[in-house]
Formats: sequence, structure tokens, C-alpha cells
Amino acid sequence: MHSLVDPIIQDMMMQNVIPEGQNDLSFELTGKMFTVNGKKQPAEVHERFKAKYLKKDGDYFKFSKKDGHTSISINTN
Repeated sequence: MHSLVDPIIQDMMMQNVIPEGQNDLSFELTGKMFTVNGKKQPAEVHERFKAKYLKKDGDYFKFSKKDGHTSISINTN
């Protein structure tokens, strides 16, 4: 995968946001929202991940893995 995305995915599994070993997965983490597989996450989950992984305004992570194809878009300048 990607060294910046792997910890987020591991964290999502540890916090039961996604089941362990899920094959198809998509998520978007921005300062305004956190969606996982198209479902908006509760505010407290968003705040936890935002505080841990987003360092400044404008940072985001977008990840999609489906049918063996992976797409990653990250801004953490």
C-alpha cells in the first residue's frame, strides 16, 4: 500500500470503523469530513482521525481499493 495510508487503515480496523481484512475499501479524510465506504462517520470519529492524521488546513487523504485496483490521493505539504 502506501506508508501514509497504512496507519490510517490499521487504526480504522483497531477502532472497529471497518472489519479486519476488508478487501474493498474507500475512505476520504479531510478537515470537514470523514467518509468510509460512502458512509459519513460520526463527528467524534472524524475529530479523532483528523487530530491524528491531518496536520494543517488543506491536508487530506483519499483512498479507494476495489477489484484489485487502488487509487490514492494525498495532500500533506
